[in-house]
Amino acid sequence: MNCRDFQEIADSYLSDELLTETNHDMIRHMEACSACRDIIAARREIRTRLRSAVIASPLYRPDEGFEHLLLTRIKHDLGDRKPAARTSWFGLRPFAMAAGLLVVAMLSFVLFTNLDLNGSASKNYLVSNYAEESLLNIASGDHQHCAIDHNLQEPPVSLAEGDGRYAGLDGVVKKEFSTVLADHKLVEAHSCKFKDVTFAHLVMQGPNNTLSVLVAPSDKELGSVNEKIAEFASPSYRISKFDVEKDTVFVISTLQSEKNLKAAEALAVPLRDHFTKRKGVQTAMFAGPYYKFAFHRDS
Repeated sequence: MNCRDFQEIADSYLSDELLTETNHDMIRHMEACSACRDIIAARREIRTRLRSAVIASPLYRPDEGFEHLLLTRIKHDLGDRKPAARTSWFGLRPFAMAAGLLVVAMLSFVLFTNLDLNGSASKNYLVSNYAEESLLNIASGDHQHCAIDHNLQEPPVSLAEGDGRYAGLDGVVKKEFSTVLADHKLVEAHSCKFKDVTFAHLVMQGPNNTLSVLVAPSDKELGSVNEKIAEFASPSYRISKFDVEKDTVFVISTLQSEKNLKAAEALAVPLRDHFTKRKGVQTAMFAGPYYKFAFHRDS
């Protein structure tokens, strides 16, 4: 093998794509040729640096707690199924299969979440088969950056400025938490933006805990409101969530799961009523003076 032949297949050698016999030829050539040894060393160094740069880049890094949330979703989806005993797929045990699929799903999620069809960075963080988990992670991130670290890229505005439908949420939350979380005080009520998602954010401060009530536009269509409260957990937080009209409500804290869930349960009906009334008020405003009386009479 001469140097020209060696250099033409050097990348294939580094990618372990050559036949065993050809690999042996490459090794024998490198033993006798220091110039080709240096070429392989330089290309290997470039590959290592590129790999490290991609791994370290925030663009390709899943949001905090995503792996745990995805695993929770998989367990939830498979929870009612009984796996067949001693089943395998190409010699792999079920657990190994699930682990492999988890890695593939995570990589696919990161690519579809952060890249558009042209491969450039995308600001649409809600486009994937895991839109719900994406919004969960963004809500968790807003709780961390806004309520804990006070590190937002844009200054917050009032609830009404963020969205007119969010006006008055502070009164509802304060009232409902007066008994369920009597040791927590409402210290912030504003609208803030995190990763291009606008939230109504209400911060409750307790003796040893900061709790967030976050409301954000949902990807679900009007009329498909989920009455159930879902529970999730990240390495740092407990999260309870439910739907109200066109929005999703998150209750995020480091409280025990039962207490975090009770806080969400206390808000579910009052917040659904709040958004229904806000919808009625907005409809009346657009109805005009001749229809206001009829509207209020029917409601």
